[in-house]
Amino acid sequence: MSDGLHGANIITVAGAALLLTGTRCGQAVHATGECTGLERGRPALDDFILDEPFEVPAPTLQNYDREALLAPRWEDTTLCGYLWEFMFPGEGGPLFEDEQPAYAPTRAGSASPR
Repeated sequence: MSDGLHGANIITVAGAALLLTGTRCGQAVHATGECTGLERGRPALDDFILDEPFEVPAPTLQNYDREALLAPRWEDTTLCGYLWEFMFPGEGGPLFEDEQPAYAPTRAGSASPR
């Protein structure tokens, strides 16, 4: 990660890195695990979102390390089995206007690594 920049919004539970994500239905904060073995994962953010955002980027978007956000390391589904749509912003601040950072899952059972 570049000096002073924030990476993906990750928490660690029982030694496992978990990405804080959201789904299309609702405001709940979910946890998504890392891919294991040989499978290729998803990035925390897709490059097209960073290059041509659908929403107005927040000035704090520059606080994030692009390379870290684009690393393909995350499962397709949350720990509770939902397809996730986006990463919640974290310590670096909002990625887009009107976005609130998240620091922990709000969905019951979302922080228990498999």
